[in-house]
Amino acid sequence: MDFCREHERALAIQNKRLQLQQAKIEQKISFRRRKRREFDNFCESLFTIFALMGLAFIFGFLVAQIFLS
Repeated sequence: MDFCREHERALAIQNKRLQLQQAKIEQKISFRRRKRREFDNFCESLFTIFALMGLAFIFGFLVAQIFLS
């Protein structure tokens, strides 16, 4: 009888450890996903800025060609 209680207690402790370990892993995964999402948004913003700068340069060049010729 005592053995059964000890065994149940050991299983409960092991179950708690596994739950904590799984929670830590899920926390790391969500942290990495959030950082990846932030990085993707940053790269997207950077690309947008460079694209707009390129368009402004081309537009400025064309306007200069029209008015200077």
